[in-house]
Amino acid sequence: MKLKKWLATLLAGLMVLSFTSACGPSGGPSDSGKESDSSKSGSSDAEETKTITFWHSFTQPDREAAIAKVCKEFEAKHPGVKVDIEIYPWATFHTKWTTGLATKALPDISTALVDEAIMMAKSDATVPVDDVIDQIGRDRFVQKPLKILSYDDKNYAIPFYTHCRVLLYRKDVFAEKNIEPPETWQELIAASKAVTDPSKNQYGLVIPMSKSDYIATSFLYIISESLGAHLVKSDGTVDLTSPKMQESINILLDLYKAGSPEGSINYASKEENDMFFQGKSTIDINTGFNITGVRDSAPQYYDQIGIVPTPVENKGDPRNSGFADYISLVVWKNAKYPELTKELLMDLYQDDNYIDFLHCTPGGMLPALTDIAESEKYLDNEVIQKFKKEIDIIQEGVAVGAPIGGDMAASPSINIIKNQGLIESMLQKIILEGTPVDQAAKETEAKINQEIAQLK
Repeated sequence: MKLKKWLATLLAGLMVLSFTSACGPSGGPSDSGKESDSSKSGSSDAEETKTITFWHSFTQPDREAAIAKVCKEFEAKHPGVKVDIEIYPWATFHTKWTTGLATKALPDISTALVDEAIMMAKSDATVPVDDVIDQIGRDRFVQKPLKILSYDDKNYAIPFYTHCRVLLYRKDVFAEKNIEPPETWQELIAASKAVTDPSKNQYGLVIPMSKSDYIATSFLYIISESLGAHLVKSDGTVDLTSPKMQESINILLDLYKAGSPEGSINYASKEENDMFFQGKSTIDINTGFNITGVRDSAPQYYDQIGIVPTPVENKGDPRNSGFADYISLVVWKNAKYPELTKELLMDLYQDDNYIDFLHCTPGGMLPALTDIAESEKYLDNEVIQKFKKEIDIIQEGVAVGAPIGGDMAASPSINIIKNQGLIESMLQKIILEGTPVDQAAKETEAKINQEIAQLK
């Protein structure tokens, strides 16, 4: 792929947009010069303040406070150094950094999703962080995230926390209906149908199909991987027409028919979560974030949450796939004080700091460091103790799962699949217009692959 053409496509239309920071003026230093030796020590006799700009997307107050605490302590250790924190929701972060790339207004350090981290590296906008990983301890990390977050045999991002979609269900409803937790997709279809009663506003598994989200795409990815198919092929193109992919699409449609309300064709993740929190849906394919989501939104159901792995094709099949994701940290190439920036990065992984942050959403944000997952302080948490078995199931999913596209994370096709709603449009066309599955899949595959080809 020609980098210039890809970047031109990436940045098209973004120059007219601007965003107001939640914590101050946007943009970090555009100077690409390296710091002097004196800046590495952060000496108090520096003539001017050394500013490190940190963009992140942790908009929740407790997570925001945990990051701010580490930064304040870092400033205290380094007189004359200021960490300027700017917070941007995930929904706007892509536009923020791509616009910053064009205007040379970028931070020193930021969070990043997997596909975005690879895009940043391919744009030559970030620097390798293998030295930081090695100082933290490469062997301490869950290894698959490190592999997927590599580009050109280097790590340009460090996994900060992990999560994985699993099957959450209401134990009380399953007991009432005498249903066992499903192990296969056909069992899930049957269970979803059995607990669904629209007259009581009670549903099984909600399949959100909003084109503004990519939840339905992630569901299709989970199903197809368990059947041995691959939504994204090794050449970066998309497969929607092979026999196993066609079977996967039909399973997803059967799940929609079995237990999803009609309105869910326009649901995004918020509506999906709200249905489960309100007790209107009995089953949810989601992450451990919904453990505390239920606790805080619907405590009457908190003791009734069950978690099992997402289904497989046949009983007894090994669990060797799934949808796992990693929120990561990157260091930008324009960082004016790269050594100080990397030192701040390492402070975020200091045991107490790291555990305090993870405890902001226990069960949702899982450690990227294996020893932390078994440490006494990390385990000393009410939610983690209550759901230790269930959280272990999620962590096992992280070890075998992958983001959409898996090892193809370096492909720009992932961005097209996630952000353009083309698979969701395909599903809506099948449901609302009665378009045959094979026809809709063929048309959508051709459209997505045509857009991918334009980037090569």
